[in-house]
Amino acid sequence: MDEALARELPALAWFIDHYRAPEHLQEPTGRHRCRAYMNKTLATAVLGISPEMQLLELID
Repeated sequence: MDEALARELPALAWFIDHYRAPEHLQEPTGRHRCRAYMNKTLATAVLGISPEMQLLELID
């Protein structure tokens, strides 16, 4: 298994270096190769349990 993985790593590295995201997924400034994605449901859940949000709820 390790030998097979070692043989495939150069091809994987080449693929990653030359990958171009589809136009609708590209980041507008060109700084990164593709846009960041955050699931809205998960983001809301994480923000809801953050210490900052817990403190704000206590203050309210």
